[in-house]
Amino acid sequence: MNPTSTSSKLTTTMSLDEYGTLQVNAPNESVPVTINDIGVFQAMSLMIQCMQTPCPPQHYRTGCEELLSAGNCTRCPLCPANKYRSHCNGASKGICLNVTTCGRGKVEVQGPTPTSDRVCAIPPCSVNEFEPLPITTSTSRQCTILSECNMTEFEAHAPTATTDRHCTGMTICNVIEFEAHAPTPTTNRLCADVTTCTAAEFEVYAPTATTDRQCMPCSTTTNSVLNCADVSSRAAITSNNICEVARVYNCCCDEFSSLTRVNGDVNVHSNETMLHFGKIWEVDGNIKGRGSSSSNRRPLQVVDFGQVTRVGGNVELRMNQITRVEFGALARVDGWLRLQFNDLTSIDFGAITHIGDHLYLYNNALTSIDFGAITHIGGRLRLFGNDLNSINFGAVTHIGSFVRVHNNPSLNSIDCRNLGSCLCRSSYTTPINCPSRCTFLGATCA
Repeated sequence: MNPTSTSSKLTTTMSLDEYGTLQVNAPNESVPVTINDIGVFQAMSLMIQCMQTPCPPQHYRTGCEELLSAGNCTRCPLCPANKYRSHCNGASKGICLNVTTCGRGKVEVQGPTPTSDRVCAIPPCSVNEFEPLPITTSTSRQCTILSECNMTEFEAHAPTATTDRHCTGMTICNVIEFEAHAPTPTTNRLCADVTTCTAAEFEVYAPTATTDRQCMPCSTTTNSVLNCADVSSRAAITSNNICEVARVYNCCCDEFSSLTRVNGDVNVHSNETMLHFGKIWEVDGNIKGRGSSSSNRRPLQVVDFGQVTRVGGNVELRMNQITRVEFGALARVDGWLRLQFNDLTSIDFGAITHIGDHLYLYNNALTSIDFGAITHIGGRLRLFGNDLNSINFGAVTHIGSFVRVHNNPSLNSIDCRNLGSCLCRSSYTTPINCPSRCTFLGATCA
């Protein structure tokens, strides 16, 4: 056989099916096939090379079945409505498939194109929701609204895709604290204890809700005088950091409350309505605040001894309009205690144990007296002119002079417990364990 036989003798053919697969049609079995006669393998190689030559997107290569042809890039044909063309690439024009319809509980996350299907998915929770339980084969995604922290809460734990926001109530600073750090939406308020100035310190700046008290060492000067009615006198106390003065006139003022000790007298201004001793822990002299007469009383209404533990002289607050006395830490009055001609309806002596001289409470509106811890009254006890219905001397073991309880219309009896040198009472008050009548006081003593 001539090795250079022409291709007219060739009965073998090649073609591409609809999927771009090469189909080789063999010649009649009676006709022998040789490479030299047909060159089929060389043709196949060229066809494969043609088919593997890439085309632009949405194109496929045609004409590769023609011998020695490089083929052409042909645009993928469009499919009918609601269909898309799949696998249009290489040497295949692909096929038309139905566009997917999103099922129940799913949404379209990517729309179909002429060459791609619709993409469906279960929608994610929104930014204001979280997913408490995972999706299962029998349940869809369940989203829950995130909790919102209110004005009195902060976000202790931030939300995640599967957990809720955790809110916690903000700390509230108490009366002895200040706000060291303000809260934020994600942090708590930080409270700190307010600094307490010592007896050797002076309060420069009072605490506020958001600032601490500022203290400075006191001056050692003790012979200064504070006059609350004198601007320059008050300024000298502050500018010189004075905590201890010899005496006080025309009380009260802020500079008085910032002191820690008064070595002499405290004189209350005639127009003062409240007497508050602030940081003072000792008054070594007298406390004076008295009206001129029972018909011309001063407007003083409230007395608060605060931290005062001792008064070295007398407390004389008679002929005012006092309705309340807070004895606080006061334990000792070395002189007398006179509160007559006020508007007191009750009184509690609290921690006081010692009154060095007289205790005068007459001509108020007292209905009850609590002698508290008092054990010693060095002089007279005058309780007349009130509306007491009983008197319990509590812990009192000594009254140094007479006791006067007359003119208490509701007082039917009194148990004196053998206290006092003599008793002055009204005839309707029955004495029990009482001393004899005070004859030197005349007809008022039955």
